[in-house]
Amino acid sequence: VRRGRNTPDVLIACNFTPIVRYNYRVGVNDGGFWREVLNTDAQEYGGSGQGNMGGVNAMPVPMHGRLHSVNLTLPPLGAVILRHEPKRD
Repeated sequence: VRRGRNTPDVLIACNFTPIVRYNYRVGVNDGGFWREVLNTDAQEYGGSGQGNMGGVNAMPVPMHGRLHSVNLTLPPLGAVILRHEPKRD
């Protein structure tokens, strides 16, 4: 997870194996929606289309020293990038 001063957090997850990793839980800083902004396995890039259907909701399940986590599908030999979408008042 990369965190900027005035920008939403970004999560980068890579899978360097030829096997899809389903239910791969990763700790994140905040709850809410994490939009998938890049999936290197998308069909548009000639991939198989394995991914997170546009994004995932973080759950209050602690992981990796963080209070929330997301449950991801990691495409084979690929990477996904997700951006946190903070709640607006």
